[in-house]
Amino acid sequence: MASIKSESNGRKTIQVVCPDGKRRSIRLGKCTVPQAEKVKRCIEDLAVAVKTSSKPEPETTLWLAATTAIIRQRVINAGLHRDARPKVQAPTMLEFTTKFIEARKTVKPSTKVKFEQVKDCLLRHFGDDKRIDAITEADSEAWAEWLATEANIREGKPRKDKAGKTRKGRLDLARSTVSRRVGIARQFFNWAIKAQLITENPFKELKCGSQSNSSRQFFVSQEVAKKLIDAAPNAKWRAIIALSRYAGLRTPSETVRIRWEDIDFPNLRLRIHASKTEHHKGGGIRYCPIFPVLLPYLEDLWKSVKDRQPKPTDAVIDGSWDGTVNLLTAFLRILKKAGVVPWPKLFHNMRASRQTELLDQFPIKDVCAWIGNTQAIAMEAYAMQRDSSFQQAISLHERDSESDAVGTPNASESDAVDQGKPEQSEAENVEKGWENDDFQVKNQSNKWAVENSNLRPQRCQRCALTN
Repeated sequence: MASIKSESNGRKTIQVVCPDGKRRSIRLGKCTVPQAEKVKRCIEDLAVAVKTSSKPEPETTLWLAATTAIIRQRVINAGLHRDARPKVQAPTMLEFTTKFIEARKTVKPSTKVKFEQVKDCLLRHFGDDKRIDAITEADSEAWAEWLATEANIREGKPRKDKAGKTRKGRLDLARSTVSRRVGIARQFFNWAIKAQLITENPFKELKCGSQSNSSRQFFVSQEVAKKLIDAAPNAKWRAIIALSRYAGLRTPSETVRIRWEDIDFPNLRLRIHASKTEHHKGGGIRYCPIFPVLLPYLEDLWKSVKDRQPKPTDAVIDGSWDGTVNLLTAFLRILKKAGVVPWPKLFHNMRASRQTELLDQFPIKDVCAWIGNTQAIAMEAYAMQRDSSFQQAISLHERDSESDAVGTPNASESDAVDQGKPEQSEAENVEKGWENDDFQVKNQSNKWAVENSNLRPQRCQRCALTN
């Protein structure tokens, strides 16, 4: 592809066939044959890289960076450097964001809504005609500051209060919302690099931070859940509330996908189809116990529909619930009837409350498998601090203080007390099951019998529930 031409005065010239088919010369000046051979290999590598739209070898890149500006310019003039290739004009912000969202064919509708929100923020700040290659890192930082101070158009609209005065709401977005939108903007411009529209991502240095908002967490107690269930208009709504609060299901996406064949009453086992994780390994299917507090509401729902003889594949929550219907309006009516003040993130906080309860009783690995999230997400966005735990810690401290105030006998007093007691035989110790450092049961089978002497056959709770 390339050859070396030597002149009588010691000058060398590389002759190479360029990607456009033309043969061009790159003069090197005076140099040795080994030096010219090295340059020849690099020139050939550059020609192949330009022709195949690939990256040159690291050795070639290092040589091009270390060579003189004159040689580098001759390489560019010959069309053997990426700077010499015809550049594609970067699209405007409107063209780019629209193309990005249209290219996402497999994402869920809720994800597209988030993409549209970020697109709207980018267009409102930068304008429709801003070219994406003109955005700098300073511009991206200014955009993040704008998100945190002025981007809230929903709550920032002028409104009239009860006195008739016009007031403006909050203009800033929550820290978790800003973090989420910065992360999506970074995703937008990473795709632009892959499409060779830009060479660097101006958003890469922006830190996303945590996307959870602890100020919107609210623990929904079982007493409140019972009030809502009592105020529900029918068995269907009682089951919806119970599945959200007592099984921790995502509502409505997971609740409306349950079929009668997914409920295993004899084994108290519930199969859940998670649309959020169906693209993961396992197809988004997980299993959750049918807890005793949940079982009566599923049984009542079955009694209300069994006369119609539903098929195993029929939806448990039948009707118009297809996962896109907004349940909040009807749920807010139930809250009003029960006299309960609505809390932030109605269904999510019921799910998070159940996971918080279960974490107090079961290993975190099992609880996350039942609820359908990872341990990291559970700790960041679901597990909540509770006042009851705080009060319990205080009561433990008070009991410890009382025991310290009463005091314990010192060593001499203990010895005196022990000397006043009659010495117990080994057989008596075994019979009473006393434990001390000096006493060991030689027969292990007898030891097991002593330790487990209080065990009695008990009726299986699961059988009691099913029967």
